Amino acid sequence: MYIKDLTKDTLHHASLISGGDGDLPKLREHISKILNIKFGQNPDIMELTADALTVEFARKVVERSKANAISGGPKVIIVSFSQVTREAQNILLKSLEEPSENTYIFILTPNTGILLPTVLSRCMIVDIASGETQGSAQVEEFIKANMQDRLKIIAELAKAKDKATMMRILSGLEQYLTNHKPKNVPGAPWNIWRQQVEAVLNAQKYIRDKGAMSKMLMESVALVL
Repeated sequence: MYIKDLTKDTLHHASLISGGDGDLPKLREHISKILNIKFGQNPDIMELTADALTVEFARKVVERSKANAISGGPKVIIVSFSQVTREAQNILLKSLEEPSENTYIFILTPNTGILLPTVLSRCMIVDIASGETQGSAQVEEFIKANMQDRLKIIAELAKAKDKATMMRILSGLEQYLTNHKPKNVPGAPWNIWRQQVEAVLNAQKYIRDKGAMSKMLMESVALVL
């Protein structure tokens, strides 16, 4: 389901979103609309952002989920991380299995593949994209840019640890190359296209792995476009 299609009636108590810190502003915007709340000085909203979700952080989520709302409105907990231990996930399950009334947990991570099946089964999978081609704007910018600018884009995404945007760019590039497939005849155009497709597919295969060299994978794609 796309987050733009969610309503308060269809919203699950726990939502899993594939994305990075760069998607937080968009997530806040949608939550504000869905639940009719404002971010800022709202005591019933907790945001926890970390490279790795530790046991200590997971316990904070559980404590906050059990606490009573101060404003009388809904409680919102946003947890954003790139890595998480098995122990932390098992603690987090306490909030997912026994949700408090009028409490909504949003898990934002570019590495949904590292989550335990028990965690995945208790979350609604939500796509933060609008339903249009994912990463279309970034893909267009990436394709039109010269090599120096492409590497600059990659460096900025790597610095922000925004693996979600990297994955959307790769998905969009795959679609772009599919739509621009040359005629199946021997020659340079076909060989170049095949090399480009292989680079994109290879990057998509490994970028989700724990400890993946995302910057290097993206650079390998940039060099063949």
